Amino acid sequence: MTKKLTLYHYSKVKIKNRIEPKHFGVNGYTRVDKRTCGLDRAFYYTQGQYIPEYYIKGWNYKYIVKIDKSSIYDLRIDKLGLIDRFKDNISDLLYHIKKYYKGAIYNLGQYDVVILFKAVKYNQVINRG
Repeated sequence: MTKKLTLYHYSKVKIKNRIEPKHFGVNGYTRVDKRTCGLDRAFYYTQGQYIPEYYIKGWNYKYIVKIDKSSIYDLRIDKLGLIDRFKDNISDLLYHIKKYYKGAIYNLGQYDVVILFKAVKYNQVINRG
């Protein structure tokens, strides 16, 4: 049986059916990331962790996605040593991961972030507004 990872995506606008990475770079947080690496990706948080409210304040929609855990490369562990291999180029690192995985998970100190490179259909939406 495949283990599922529950992810949360926050948005200011209501999304129809699928969360699309092609919208990457629209908000202020991802605009900076897009300059670092132009690869389209959508950002998610993992289940049950603390997320600073100032990150998601005013983001009225919380989307819940379930994805196969094995389809995500875990940069926290980095079994393949990709961080050392691509240490000077985040773009090359992400493009390499995209060839073999739907996304990656990494840690930003207080919380984990998951990026997905492909559009996914969400399982549930919660209106926080």
